[in-house]
Amino acid sequence: YIGPAVMLGILTIVALVKDGPGGDLLADPKDTAKNIVPVSFELEGSVHSERYRLFEGVTDLMEKLRRDPRVRVSFFSGGTEQRNEALLRKIFLPDGTSLWDLAAGRVFGRTSMTPTGVPLPARVRDRVKKDLHRVNPDIADVIIVDDIKEFVPESQRG
Repeated sequence: YIGPAVMLGILTIVALVKDGPGGDLLADPKDTAKNIVPVSFELEGSVHSERYRLFEGVTDLMEKLRRDPRVRVSFFSGGTEQRNEALLRKIFLPDGTSLWDLAAGRVFGRTSMTPTGVPLPARVRDRVKKDLHRVNPDIADVIIVDDIKEFVPESQRG
C-alpha cells in the first residue's frame, strides 16, 4: 500500500437534523429533501430513527478521493457501529456506490475509541480518543478530516 489513508469523521460530512424551534437550517432550501438522509437502526433492542443533513460538496469530495489510486478512505465516528453503517449505506456517489461500499469495511465506531480514563462529567472528547493507528499503523500516512480535533490524541496530531 502506497499513499495516504484519508479518515473522515462521520459528523464532518453530515449533521443531525434537529426539528422544532432552534432547529437546523437545511443546506438546500429549494429542495430540502435532497440533502436529508433518514436513518433507522437498532440499538439495545429498540429502533432509533434519525435524520441527517448531508453537507454540500461531500459526494464530490468522496468521488475525487475514490478516483485517486493512492488514497484509501475510512470513516471514524463516536456513534454506534449500527448507526454508522446505516448512515453510510444511505449516502451515494453519482454512480450509485454507497459510502459504506467506498470504505470497504474501514468504518470505526464507538467501540473502536480508546478510553482515556477521564471520568464523567468530562466531555466525550476528553473521555475517549480516535487512535489513528487503527486506520493505518503508519500514522504519518493518515490524513484526518474531523470537526473536533480533540478526538485525536495530542501525540498523534501533525
